[in-house]
Order: sequence, then structure tokens, then C-alpha cells
Amino acid sequence: MHRRWLMGLSMSIGLALSNGRLDARGGWTEPEGGFDYTYEADQDQDAHTPNFNEVGALDGQWRRSSNSDSWDGSTAEPGAGAPGGIDVQLLPGEGEDGGDASALDLEDVGDPRSLGFTDPSNRRLFLWRDTSSQLNLLLGVTLVARWRLNPAPRAAEFSNNGGPLPVPNGTYLHDQNKGQIGFVQKTPVFPGTVAAGLGFAITDEGKLQFAQAFNGQPCTGVSGELCFDVGEPWVTLWMTAQEDPLSGAVRVMVFLNGSSFPVLDAALQNVRADSESATLPESGATASSYIYLGLGSTAQRGAIQVDYVAIRSGTVLPRADCNGNNVPDSIDIESGSSPDCNQNGKPDECELARNDCNVTSVPDDCDIASGTSEDCNSNGTPDECEREDNDCNGNGEPDDCELSTGARLDCNGNAVPDECDLASGVSRDCNSNTVPDECDIASGRSPDCNRNGIPDGCDISTGASPDCDEDQVPDECALERGTAQDCNGNGTLDVCDFTSGVSRDCNGNGRPDECDLASRASADCNGNAVPDECDMASGSSKDCNGTAVPDECEIASGNRADCNGNAVPDECDIAGGASQDCNATGVPDECEVASGGSPDCNENGKPDECELKGNDCNVNLVPDDCEVIVPSGRDCNLNSVPDECDIANEASFDCNDNTFPDECDIAGGSSLDCNQNRRPDECDLASGTSLDCNANAAPDECEVASGASRDCDADRILDECEIASGNSTDCNANTVPDECDISSGDSTDLNQNELPDECDPDFKRADSNCDGKADIADPIFTLNFLFLGSSAPCCGDAADGNDDGSVDIADPVFTLNWLVLGGKEPTAPGPFACEFDPTPDDLIQRFVECDYPTERCGGAAE
Repeated sequence: MHRRWLMGLSMSIGLALSNGRLDARGGWTEPEGGFDYTYEADQDQDAHTPNFNEVGALDGQWRRSSNSDSWDGSTAEPGAGAPGGIDVQLLPGEGEDGGDASALDLEDVGDPRSLGFTDPSNRRLFLWRDTSSQLNLLLGVTLVARWRLNPAPRAAEFSNNGGPLPVPNGTYLHDQNKGQIGFVQKTPVFPGTVAAGLGFAITDEGKLQFAQAFNGQPCTGVSGELCFDVGEPWVTLWMTAQEDPLSGAVRVMVFLNGSSFPVLDAALQNVRADSESATLPESGATASSYIYLGLGSTAQRGAIQVDYVAIRSGTVLPRADCNGNNVPDSIDIESGSSPDCNQNGKPDECELARNDCNVTSVPDDCDIASGTSEDCNSNGTPDECEREDNDCNGNGEPDDCELSTGARLDCNGNAVPDECDLASGVSRDCNSNTVPDECDIASGRSPDCNRNGIPDGCDISTGASPDCDEDQVPDECALERGTAQDCNGNGTLDVCDFTSGVSRDCNGNGRPDECDLASRASADCNGNAVPDECDMASGSSKDCNGTAVPDECEIASGNRADCNGNAVPDECDIAGGASQDCNATGVPDECEVASGGSPDCNENGKPDECELKGNDCNVNLVPDDCEVIVPSGRDCNLNSVPDECDIANEASFDCNDNTFPDECDIAGGSSLDCNQNRRPDECDLASGTSLDCNANAAPDECEVASGASRDCDADRILDECEIASGNSTDCNANTVPDECDISSGDSTDLNQNELPDECDPDFKRADSNCDGKADIADPIFTLNFLFLGSSAPCCGDAADGNDDGSVDIADPVFTLNWLVLGGKEPTAPGPFACEFDPTPDDLIQRFVECDYPTERCGGAAE
């Protein structure tokens, strides 16, 4: 149940604004002097005004921030306006005393623009109340509140994820320590500057987050003392805070859910924020401090329910008051007005509701500790509280204790002693061994093959199940398991039929013969009412081939042949050696020859196909000795083997593929074998074994051997071919390679240029200008060539006056020394004779090839 807030109406909601005492809060006693202000979300007493910055929200004393609030005045009820909003809900059974509670419901669903609403409508829900006249952090502040995450938000339209708001649905702390509930202290000189911000939020993880060091971040556990596990859905918070004017540190103590021990007690330095984005207060009013409620983070979504918020000036520590008599529990205990038998700091009367099962007005754990009550199973509950339905044998001991100690057995695991199961008829004991039958069966001590819940021994002893073979297994079980048979269906196990002589079992397979024959497990081909295997075992029938069928039956049925009519299957004649079967056709040879099924060309009584091995070289299925051998055509070498066989098995070769062995081609003169290698010459040439460089169809080695051609360097290439191919030179045109002329001594090569000397050019040394005479003009010619870029000498050797293998300044100097000063005469061939150069050098190659004019060879030096 909830009620829309009345638009435009401002009215009181029955708040306690005096110094009078109120009820205890969260399991703590009311502080002396009460609270300065308390907001309670009482049903049907809420009011607000819709104008954006006017007072009148909640009880008429709360305001809305111009920058931290976008609420349009609608409720979270679906269809009430933009998604999300604020209103009051009735929560049955959610009060601190177990009764109903009224809670302020705030739901911020995120960005609603996809639903057609202006952003940011109903986002950053932020309500604050001026506490300047009541609270100052220097004098100390006490803040008490009770709130939780909404377990079932009503707003169903959520554009952020396209579905209902997930639960849990908390938000994190954000700018300037803003959370869901908190207190802000401003500086008196600069009202827009936040001196301290103390905020709390319940996060998605179900933890209570304190503003210190958590600006916009989840509870990560980095500073664990500032992120607390609350342990239950509703969080009841008691906070005291006071600023030290000298150090600026704020002493903060935080208590949770009725505890007298703080989860946080620290002097904090980081509770200050330099500025505040929200314009608080509005319209130029001043406020040095305020408290707030809200979901003011634009980046988050959330839904919370607030039961109450209370404040007072000064730091008042909470005192536990579990019995609600406005006397602290510790005083009740110390004064003796309330006993505390277990010394846990709580009056015994506060623990009786859940800890006094025997209604002795003494907590159960104290009864047990003092020995007034026993607790045999150590579960914290006196045994007398557990005896109802837990003492079946009436011996005063709880059944579970007797079972746990082994004093009683419970073989079937039903938490009832076996004796009680038997006494009550829940279990039976047919074999009178004091163990329930189902346990005997389950443990395997007594089988129950027919699964009727009765041990087999009881079924047999009572006659409920027969056991003709006396193996202590009911016959029906033996049949079901397949360990016994009743193939003839006479109601008696087959083994019992044998014992009584009703049936025979000639083959010893454990089945009556009639069953073997009826099921065709055994045959009776001769119709004597005896299984064939028994006929064969007794010798009345034979089975020569081991087919388990009597021979006479196989022959009579046509399954086995008896071509020679000896009443023995042919295969047995063959296997026993009475007949041969050389071709493995399964027919005796004599039958195949007699019937004409196999030829016998040599009339030796064996089918020809049996004599082909080693006697049918051409694989024509005719023995070689039966074929007519024609010497001129089929056995040219007269070795009694057809020519094609000699060739096929490589006893002979047929390199020219004319179907005649090579030796026959050679012997008959149709092919030559000049090198006598037993291969026709044409084959040697075709395979490359022999060469024919002059293409005259004669192997080169034969031409050399016969003297028709020469191979002076013995490299297997005819001289004429080497000269013709350019591999050798023949400068003197004598048809002999030059290197052979030199190596044989027919020609000299004094200058070692690998040419016969007669092929070298003739010149006159020191005749640099090649005019046929050596004179003063020659050194001048050389100097002009060397230094003035004139034309080169026609013959480098002629210009090499000093015969040192190079043309340089030394040559004209040498020549001038000879011509003018009577120096040494140039070396051979000298300046007078026109001959070749006998001195080894590579001047021709390095300078220019000698092109001395032969017509100048007649001149002389001057």
C-alpha cells in the first residue's frame, strides 16, 4: 500500500521536534535528551510542492538542489509519470519490532529518453534539510538512520538495459562524498566550500560504503575498514563525528545494527572537498550544514527504502537496550535487574524468545552449561526439547543420540533405531536375526533375487518359491538370471529333468536333446531323432571334413561332391591323399582330366595348368615342352627357350626392340658390333654408351681403333670433331689440334702461349711505328703514345724494346740508349730479323694483338 504525495500541499507529518524521549532505535537506547530532529516516513502524512527550488518536500522542511536533483514530483509507481520517482510505501512486517513500517521509496532508473521522456527526468534524486541551527561539526554531530536496498523496485521501465532494475540495486558514492544518506558541513566564510562530507551508501555487493577514499568507486577492499559487511537487509547506522579545530581531522565512529562496538573509530583527514557542484542552498540563502537523502549519481541507477533519519548535536555514543526499557543492557546486568547467565552482554530475557525451548525462563545454553539439561548431540538444544518423536523406545535418550553413539543401530538409515522399526512393524525379520529384512538384503547378507522384499531363504523355507536343484536360489530366479533353463516348458528346470530321466543330453550341453532339435541348435539330417553331433561322436556317422554334418547328408544334399563315387566327399579324398588336386580346384585331378575339364597335352595324367610352373616362360598357358619350337623364329639361339622368354627374363637383350635377341642380330649380320661388347652398334649410339661426333653412324672408338680417325689427346673425342667444334685450334691447318702438335714435338712453343711458334706473328723488336726499321722515330712514337695520347703501336711486342712484357717509358729509353749511346741491342727477334717472340709474356693479351705488316719485314734498323 502507498499513497501519492499531495501536489502543492505542505503539511506536518507528526515529527518529533522537541527534546522529548522517543522509542529506542536499532536496538540502542534513546540518547539522553532525545534527538534534535527525526524524519519518519509515516503513511499518509507526507507532502511536497512540485516547484523546483521551493521548500515543502517531505515534512515541509526538506529542499531540492538545483544542480543535484531532477525529480519531477512523480512516484515510482508504473504510469505515474517519468520512470522512477519518490513516494512512501507501507512495508508489512518490516518494522524494527516485527510490525509494519512505512518507508520513503526513492527509485532512479537511469536514462529515460528511449521511452520518450526528457533527460535527465527523475535522475539524481536529491533532498536536503538545512541543519545550520542544530548541527556544527566543531561541536559534534550524531546521525542515526535505518534503510535498505529495495528488494522489489516498482519502476518497470529502464532504458539502460531494456529490462527491470536488477536486484540488488545500490549505488556507489560519488562527487563530494555524496551517497544515499549523509551530512555536509560548510565553511562559514565561503558557504560554497565543503569543509567535510560524510556520506554512506549501500552498494550492489550488499556492503555499506563510507565516503572516505571512495569517491565514485565500488567497495574494492583496498581500505577495508571503510567498506563494511552489513550482514542483513536493513542497515541501522549510528554515526558520531567531531572536527578537531587544530588539526582539521574529523573523529568518526560508526556503529551498525545495535552493536556497541564501532566498525570504524578513526581520526580522518580526507573528509574535505574543496567545492560543491550543486547550488546549496538556493536563492542566496545561507546554510552552514545540512543532511541529505538521495540517489544523486547521474552515472548509476538504484532503488532504496528509508525507514527514518534522526540527528542531534554533540557526539552521543549508542547504548544497547535489547529489552526496550530505556535502560542500557549493561546497567540492567550490572544492577542485577537482568541476569546474563552466559555472560554475553545481553540480558537473558532478550534471548528467551529463541533460546528457551523448555520454557524454564533460562536460556537453553545456560541450562546445558549448568548441567540442568543435557545435550547429548551437542546441537545446542536440551535433550528434553528433542524427545518428542525422538525416543521411540521410551528409554529417555533421544534416538539421534543413541544412533550417533552407536548405542542403537539404524541399518536402513531412516533415523529410527532398528528395534523400533521391528517393533512397530515398519520392518520385518523373517529369519529372526534381529536385523530388518531390508538391511539383510541391502548388505548382501541375505539375497532377494525376486525383489519381493523377502530374503530368498525365507521364500524357500516357506514354500513360496520352489528350489528343485537345492542350490538355495528360487527356481524362478535361476530362470530369470539365465543360470538355469526350462527349455521344454514343463515347469521343471532342465537340470532336474536330466536327474529324473525325463530328458537326455547326449551332447552334454546342459539342454535336453529335444530342445536342441526343436530350436535347431542341433541338426538331425538323417532323421533318426538323435542330434547329428551325437551320431558322429558315437561313430554311427562320419564327418571327414569337420563341418559337424555327417558325410552322407552332405553328399545326399548336394552340398559336397563325390565325383569318383566312393561315398567320400571329394575334399576328403584330396585332404587324405587318396586323390590329388594339383590346381586346388577342389576336384580330384583324375576327375578333371576324365571329364575334359582340364587338358593334358603330354598325356601324363596331370592337368596342363599344373605343369606350367617353370615350363611356361611366355605365360600362354601351354607347357613349353608341348609347344613346337621353330629355330629360325622362336628359338634363334637354340637354347630350348623361346626367344621372347629369353628377352623377358633378361637372359638375352633386345636393345633395338626388334623381338630378336641382340646376339642373334649380331650373329646373323643384321647388326654390327664393332667394339665387340655384344650390343649392336646402333644401340650403343642410341643409349650414349658410344659417341658418333662426326655423325657417320660408326662409334668413334671404332674409328680410332680402325685408324679411320685420330684422337691424339685420348679424350674419346675425334680430333676432327674437337677442331670443328672449336674446342681445339689448328692454327697451322694440319688437321691436328695445336696442343697435340706441341705435345708431340711436331711444333715448338717457346713462348709458352699454347700456340705452335709457326703460328705466332713475326715482327722486329724496337720498331714501335711498324715501318719496317728500328730508328729514332720509334722511341719518339712510343713517347707520343704514352704521354700525348697518340695512336697505339700496331704490335705491342715490337714496341716492347727492353722485352720486359710491358710498354712503358723504359722502352723508348732502352731503344735510345741502343741507338745513340751504343747500349745493349734489343733481344730476339731483334731489330733486324722479322720473326716470332720467343720470350713468354702476355703482352699481346694485355696490350693489343700484334698486327705487324708482313711487307715491312724486309727493312733494317738505322
